[in-house]
Amino acid sequence: MKFKQGSDMLTAASLKQARKGNAMLETIIEDKNLLQKLIGFGTSAAYLSDKKEIEKLWREKIDSANLQFPKRLIRHIPAAALIFGLNFFARKFISGNGLKKTLKTIERCRRKGFSVNLDILGETVLSEKDAERYRDAYVSLIKDIGPRLLHGELSISLKCSALYSQANPCAPEFSAKKIAERAALIFEALAYFGGHAYLDAEEYHFKEIYFEVFKRLYCEYGSSVRTVIQSYLKTADDTLYRLTRINKTADPIWIRLVRGAYWDFECFLAEKHGWSEPPVFKEKADTDYNYRYLFRKGLELGFVMVAATHNAESLESFAGLSRETQMLYGLGEKLGATIIRRKIPVRIYMPILYPAGNLTDGIAYLLRRVSETQSSFILKTLKEA
Repeated sequence: MKFKQGSDMLTAASLKQARKGNAMLETIIEDKNLLQKLIGFGTSAAYLSDKKEIEKLWREKIDSANLQFPKRLIRHIPAAALIFGLNFFARKFISGNGLKKTLKTIERCRRKGFSVNLDILGETVLSEKDAERYRDAYVSLIKDIGPRLLHGELSISLKCSALYSQANPCAPEFSAKKIAERAALIFEALAYFGGHAYLDAEEYHFKEIYFEVFKRLYCEYGSSVRTVIQSYLKTADDTLYRLTRINKTADPIWIRLVRGAYWDFECFLAEKHGWSEPPVFKEKADTDYNYRYLFRKGLELGFVMVAATHNAESLESFAGLSRETQMLYGLGEKLGATIIRRKIPVRIYMPILYPAGNLTDGIAYLLRRVSETQSSFILKTLKEA
């Protein structure tokens, strides 16, 4: 009986913490400046173990922020609370930490009618050993997950820049050659299970390397290699037409269409270099218009288009036209269930840690995605949680 009472108390305490965590997230998401500071804090805190150092880092980030409320309200949060907050946030959007938890989430998604796309979280690769570890993690993941899925069901996302630490935009062909060579083991493992991989889009300066990597791999492995186009890029239309030169009618290119995840970085870089204009649209309305245009133009040009969006208007526009709809884990399940009822396939994009690691390792990635996703949609999701 005492054990049961203790469990009830623990559950109540956990719920209280969860509500506080959601309230904190709502505040952060509504304050763009605080969100950017938290991205910097989360990235650095993952490498700190000393609580005093974590608290010092937090105060530095808060003191340099232009906040909408008094800094004293959050400046002296204890390290334990900061760590809890980061882990709470990470658990909400990281779908699996290690094989066991990843399999559990996959099974839960499948029961709801969703397919999944697995993305191993990781930021900058600093050495060739890091790049080899990244490749080997995917090969291991494929061999662990593949036998548990139907043939052709396995889907992953790859970050090209993580496959070669010395990638240089000034040498796109050489860099692409190195990346494609290292990716070969991944696609050979995928082929055994009939799987496919999307090459995740990255920063604008990497686009020529990215295009060359996709061209090499698609010519070798066909549509098991899939590409991603970002509609916030002013050059996205040109990329679409460049792809027509290599598209195979019998095995067409699959394109995941997204809005883009590096808007702040691209604008910052353009300003830093004194460019008259950034490579991205400044207005969200222009990005949204380009998204709709690119989707329909892609269909006209013979590509298989996949809408990756939580935008209700876009989803309604492409109902019946998109081969499937893709949504982020932690954000898209409720809307996805509605789409499935309309007989439209939904694939959940699942960020995971593999092998198991520290949840805060993925915090920079997650905060960047939240920064870039519609705030109103995220806030609604948090309030429903």
